[in-house]
Amino acid sequence: SQGHVGEAGFDFQNLLNQAGTTQSPLGPAGVAVIGGRRCDVVSEGSYIEAGAPVKVVNIEGNRIVVRRQSMP
Repeated sequence: SQGHVGEAGFDFQNLLNQAGTTQSPLGPAGVAVIGGRRCDVVSEGSYIEAGAPVKVVNIEGNRIVVRRQSMP
């Protein structure tokens, strides 16, 4: 079967505007936990270090695009 385990039928649109944290550096591709779910993500183009707060700003098919959030 194709795809990742547990992602069958998952609607990536549900992640739009969700906050999360990067698990690996995004340069621009990497891994983040969004809403408690480990996801392959890409940044909008800039490098983002691991452990940074991010927000999902766009879904392009099965690509999850994130932007770094400033610390409160």
